[in-house]
Amino acid sequence: MNASRQTGFKDFEMDLWQQLKMENGFLRLGDEDFLIHLLLHAAEHFKSSGFGIRQLTDITLWMEAHPELDFTYIWRRLTELKLVIFSTYVLAACWELLQLEIEDIQVDQAHLASFIEVIFSSGVHGHREKGKQFGNYFAYIEHKSSKGRIFLQSVFPSIRDLSRRYTYAHRYHWLLPIAWVDRFFRVLFHQSFSFSEKLYILVKTPSIAKQKAKLLQSLDLVE
Repeated sequence: MNASRQTGFKDFEMDLWQQLKMENGFLRLGDEDFLIHLLLHAAEHFKSSGFGIRQLTDITLWMEAHPELDFTYIWRRLTELKLVIFSTYVLAACWELLQLEIEDIQVDQAHLASFIEVIFSSGVHGHREKGKQFGNYFAYIEHKSSKGRIFLQSVFPSIRDLSRRYTYAHRYHWLLPIAWVDRFFRVLFHQSFSFSEKLYILVKTPSIAKQKAKLLQSLDLVE
């Protein structure tokens, strides 16, 4: 999770260790904390790539199996983590798609439709549309304000955004230009992507990133 927007992780993590429950000889998260974990995990995936209907199903089944959840505690924790808006849209999507019974939740219907569209485009588990993953990745970095800068950053990533695969460039920053060339040819000859997918990535990454950035802002996941 990009911690520049979401906060409260340290306090939440420390408190988790104090609130673990013993069940059948094993320690486990409390029911409320596990739901918060599911929502936090969903936010992390949504920011970095996307998540599919499977995660909505997990959340729905957990809530249906635990009807006595303490939502006063849950919303307080989500407020500390700055995940209230995102979580509200997740629950609204669960209600819309899976008929989750939940008390009145108010969301912008246009944003909810966009949110659901992204979920469906990710398939069951996420990552279904490989060509969109680059756009999703560049949606929340500082260059999201300009399509031209997004394009340049996707072709010539900074050390921060360069995969750990290029260990030599992370160790010796002056080798970054070599890593760019190396990366270009890796992508060019990557067998997991067809030629049309590679062309789609090249042309569409900036516009996909802009659209995803707008959605992330509406969900309060980025500044």
